[in-house]
Amino acid sequence: MNKVLNFLIHSNIYLGLSASAVAYLCMVLLGMPIYWQPMVIAFCVTFFLYSLNRYTDMEEDRINYPDRVKFIKSSGKPVFYFSAALYAFSLYLAFTNSIASFMIALAPFILVFSYSVIRLKKLLIFKNLIVAFGWAMVAFLALSYTHPVSYFEPLSMSVFMFFFIRVLIDTVAFDAQDVEGDKVSRVRTIANTFGITKVKTICHALNIFMIVFFLLAWNFDISNMPITANLIIIWSFLYMFMINRFGVKGVTDVISEGELILLGIVVFAIQNAQALLL
Repeated sequence: MNKVLNFLIHSNIYLGLSASAVAYLCMVLLGMPIYWQPMVIAFCVTFFLYSLNRYTDMEEDRINYPDRVKFIKSSGKPVFYFSAALYAFSLYLAFTNSIASFMIALAPFILVFSYSVIRLKKLLIFKNLIVAFGWAMVAFLALSYTHPVSYFEPLSMSVFMFFFIRVLIDTVAFDAQDVEGDKVSRVRTIANTFGITKVKTICHALNIFMIVFFLLAWNFDISNMPITANLIIIWSFLYMFMINRFGVKGVTDVISEGELILLGIVVFAIQNAQALLL
């Protein structure tokens, strides 16, 4: 069982599943029909780009995640080639829907190129902003399957901003685990520049901002909010509690990056239970 879990983690398959969960959650929050294509595209794009990034980040990963480097050296190439094939398929799948879908699927590659090759990640906060923006674009990918497309309506932007801030918080928190490797690679982060205490303060501030921003989408009328939105707000408060309880470093071990998969499963179960009761 541990071998299977380690493979899912080190191969980045679990990150691809997280992206699929984000696509699903976006469609539920936006009240649109559930399409399988955005979930498949999100999986393929994320699987490939993180597989690519593992090669460009090996210097710091030798310190921060030595087990990841061992996996890359032993099994990295076949995983990378497979992910590249899936990414090509995802671009084709997106193109068959619209040019907008294709451009949205292509854009994260440009972000990763800027992040890993141009090394914008070395600039303070740029690392976090690039990753968060890439994940939040999944909301626009989901929207590209609606007709007519409305990217800049208040609800659309609220869903985009929610996932942007949610991932931004995660990346800032996870940098607390990577202090030594980032210092060696000369990557400036909030954790290694200002200290762990500042990371905790920033995570709390972003959580509160996200909750308020999200409530604005429904004019603070919680009774009219979909249950998914309520769950997300509850999760945000729980996240803050866990940071206080376990600390920034501890919370990354407790929740891991699988939180979005878990949230997607819970929402899927609730949606189907509601459908059966109606």
